[in-house]
This record gives sequence, C-alpha cells and structure tokens, in this order.
Amino acid sequence: MPGLAAKDVIDVQVSVADFEPFEPLRGAVEGLGYEWMPDNDDGRKRFFRLVSPDGARLVNLHVRRLGEFSEQAALLFRDYLRASPEPRRRYEKAKRALAGRDWPTVDHYADAKGDTIWSLIREADRWAWEVAWSAGPSDA
Repeated sequence: MPGLAAKDVIDVQVSVADFEPFEPLRGAVEGLGYEWMPDNDDGRKRFFRLVSPDGARLVNLHVRRLGEFSEQAALLFRDYLRASPEPRRRYEKAKRALAGRDWPTVDHYADAKGDTIWSLIREADRWAWEVAWSAGPSDA
C-alpha cells in the first residue's frame, strides 16, 4: 500500500470458488514457482510463498474462498487503510514498534499485531456501513 511502511515481502490474496479439488490448484500455483506451506494453521486459507534463490521470502500468497469472512475482511482492511490516513498512521506506528523487537518467528510478530488489527477491523466495519463499501473489482 503506498505510503505505509511494510516488510520487504509482498502479500497477495487470490480468491477462488473452492479449495477442492486442491491438487490442480496446488499444481498451478507451484508451477509459478511458489511453495505450498501445508503447516499453515489457518484453515480458512491455503498459503504459499515465493522465495528467491538465496532463500529470502519475496511473496506470501494467501488463497481464500470467494465471499468468505476472511477474504472479505482482508479486502475491507486494505480499503479502509487506503481511504483513512489516521488509522493507517496508527497501524504503521504499531507495526514499527513491533518490528523493532526480536521475534522467534514471523508468526509471533503477526500474532502481536492482532489486537491492533482487530481494533482497526471494527472501525473498518463501521466505516463500511457509512460509505456503503463493497469489495469491488480486483486490483489485478
């Protein structure tokens, strides 16, 4: 998102009608060079990553079902932060504070952002009603 400090990894969401059958989906994504992460503990998505030849993570690919809460929440969160400078600044401030600490894994860092994210999602939900938000067309 322009104007928001972020890690040097791009997060991409792809929405699909269904995860099943999974093997054709998995094969297509892996054919693009992504690695499936079967140990993902979030059953609402299928998670892949793209890494460079030296092992640096480049892209996190979150595959979610079209219309499900987690898919819509991610889009709402994105759109709210794009439209709302003050909440975007608060989110960045929280991220910077957490990024300055040592974390055993990136998952620990992500969990630490949880309270901030859920607070912003509640705000975004109110904003969505005020502006009659809908997910709209793809960014692709």
